[in-house]
Amino acid sequence: MTFWKYAPLALITIILAASFSGCAEDNTITGSPNNPPNTITMIAPATGDTVNASFATLRWSCSDDDGDTLTYNVYVDTTINPGFVGNSDLDTFFVLTTLEANHQYYWKVVALDGIDSTISGLSSFYFTGNSAPSTPSDPVPADGDTVYTATTTLRWTSTDPDPGDSLIYNIYFGTASNPPLVYEGWHTNSYPTDSLEFNQDYYWKIIAIDTEGDSARGPEWSFATAENIRPEINFPQDFIDDYMSAEFYSFDHCTFGWELYDSNGTGTIASVEYYVGTDAIPLDSASLDTLTWLEMFSVTDEITLYNISPGNKRFFLKTTDEAGGVSDIIYYPDTLGRWTVTAPTGDVLYVDDNPATTGSENSYEIVLDSLYGPSDYSTWIIEDLTYYYESDIVQAISSFDVIIWNSGNISHFGESNAALKKHVQEGGKLLLITNYANWNENIYGFMPADSITGKFISDEIRDFRALASGYPDLDVTTSVAPLFSFAPGAPEYLADDSTAAIYDVPVIADSNIFGARYPATGTAQVIMLSFHAHNCWPNGGFGQMMQFILWDEFDHTIK
Repeated sequence: MTFWKYAPLALITIILAASFSGCAEDNTITGSPNNPPNTITMIAPATGDTVNASFATLRWSCSDDDGDTLTYNVYVDTTINPGFVGNSDLDTFFVLTTLEANHQYYWKVVALDGIDSTISGLSSFYFTGNSAPSTPSDPVPADGDTVYTATTTLRWTSTDPDPGDSLIYNIYFGTASNPPLVYEGWHTNSYPTDSLEFNQDYYWKIIAIDTEGDSARGPEWSFATAENIRPEINFPQDFIDDYMSAEFYSFDHCTFGWELYDSNGTGTIASVEYYVGTDAIPLDSASLDTLTWLEMFSVTDEITLYNISPGNKRFFLKTTDEAGGVSDIIYYPDTLGRWTVTAPTGDVLYVDDNPATTGSENSYEIVLDSLYGPSDYSTWIIEDLTYYYESDIVQAISSFDVIIWNSGNISHFGESNAALKKHVQEGGKLLLITNYANWNENIYGFMPADSITGKFISDEIRDFRALASGYPDLDVTTSVAPLFSFAPGAPEYLADDSTAAIYDVPVIADSNIFGARYPATGTAQVIMLSFHAHNCWPNGGFGQMMQFILWDEFDHTIK
């Protein structure tokens, strides 16, 4: 403290007078003028800031060159001429707790050193106030759900709209309604529980608390516990009946289907895993546990496998539920059956689909070996195995230029009709060899006739002289009608072609032999025969007939 600061006015006048009277040598009384507080620095909130909180803290800094103790008066209002709201002794901050949300506020500070003062510049900020967290929602387990394990993790959702606010949670959990607090200030929105008892109801709720202390109370949720029963996975019964102990052939692609069941609920299956290996894999549980299982992208009941390597294979399946229960492992085929995978070769496919003539493939293979060589055509034996998927048939047909279909299985022929139609549309060749059983009232989408009806066709044919001499241009409405008749109409893909004849099918008939050709002239695309052509074998006519059809009719290169 200096004298100057507290000198009476009269004494100041005397001193000033003496100094002007030439008494410069009298320095017995000395003093210094008072310096006001230095410029005030407004720290926070800075002009233009937004305050998202339940209160605002004003902060500034100031100093005094004289070392004087400073006090401060604070002015705050929603106008540019803020009014006095309080003072701050010694401290350089001031807390505002009664601000209205969503208003612009102006503030300034006056620093006092006991004699002089300094006024700050005007600063402003926008006060939004603090927003409480959102009400906890989206519980896991869902309210009223059933849990099939002795452990589960509680999960919920709660957010805070204020930037920078973090949340903590008070967790209430127990076996009765209005459960007790089990953890205060939990920092994540998931909470593990363990040692749950089966056949017990559990209740829980969450209170979310933000950085400013505002909170949101969630509703009370509950779930029950029950002991888990392992899921089941099975092949369809028709598949089991036809396939399990049979010899099954496929190319390097194959579709499998299955049925899933979980007594704990339809939505509790978590994953399906599979493995494709050789039939040499041991089937004991220890060996199966070592397989490198592949998990499917989604829980499904069907898969098409591609690029399967050739050989004798076995397909393994298992499923797991959400509680961790694992089904028994199923596999195809069983120890009595065989699944043989062959790679498609050549551009000719012989399809043996005639269970009534078991072994007929031998006759065809002998002829095809002589025409193309043993490794330049493919054989696909499907016969009476009725569980082939249409996608497999479509894929197989699409890989070849010429299809020789020894048909006797109405089911497979029906499944393949659309694929055969597409094959012909795209320029492929089809030799269909069938018998009376599936000529009757069948639909042939690849021929220029809607349906075909016929009568008994004898199995006593022993040569092919009638067909080998060519196809007479007969009138299908007269000469052929007594034996074989066509319903009028054109195939779907020719419906818009005004130049297509309704009956564009030369037909020949000799006793009980029937043959149809499409188109009437030029290179044939479709030839249909109404008898077991391989029965011509004893007189050598079968080989001549096959060569004639493939070479002359289909104009397909032979060996």
